[in-house]
Amino acid sequence: GSRFIQNGVPTPERMHGYGWALLAAGAVAGLGLALLRGPQVLLIGLVGLGIGWGYSAPGLRLSGRGLGEAAAAVSFGILIPLGADWALRGELSWLPVMASLPFGLLTANLLFLNQFPDYRADAASGKRHWVVRLGPQRARWGYPLIAVVAHAWLVAMVVAGALPAAALVALLPGLWSLAAAKRLFRHAHRPDRLEPAIRASLMALTAHGLVLAAVLGSAA
Repeated sequence: GSRFIQNGVPTPERMHGYGWALLAAGAVAGLGLALLRGPQVLLIGLVGLGIGWGYSAPGLRLSGRGLGEAAAAVSFGILIPLGADWALRGELSWLPVMASLPFGLLTANLLFLNQFPDYRADAASGKRHWVVRLGPQRARWGYPLIAVVAHAWLVAMVVAGALPAAALVALLPGLWSLAAAKRLFRHAHRPDRLEPAIRASLMALTAHGLVLAAVLGSAA
């Protein structure tokens, strides 16, 4: 929501170079992990690299087809936990995914919220994400929906016995999501009023991940 790109703070050429530099750095790190843990990690890395490239690449442009949130959820809720699990233990398990999927959904929700301040510029450039497709007034319902699904998943995993009961403490940062949702409902058409909601959403995401990691680490 900073309009960093729209206001021309960096040139398009600089942003282009920065994006490729990040992809290259990620690829080099992935190759290093593959040398340490075996080539299997490359498959996860290649899928992640493909999503990262396809997010903005001409032709695919997932972010402009209403698939940006799904790409973020898959990357942060599935691919990164699987890759980290392999890098740390040399094995693959679905348990990290069960624990991390709410984090992936909250990451997608932060991305979703950031589309509100930019929806006019995005619409003018042909970027057809869900805020552009639905309009801010209807799209605002998507934010609490994603937040509810994220936290309901955590509760379901505890009820199913996949996660310890102490993991429910990670529901508390959801109060920041609630605060962000309230502000979004009041100011969906006012980009200048949404910065506090974006900060609250970022706090909800970060605190959820840290609290859950601390709980699971102490239970291990």
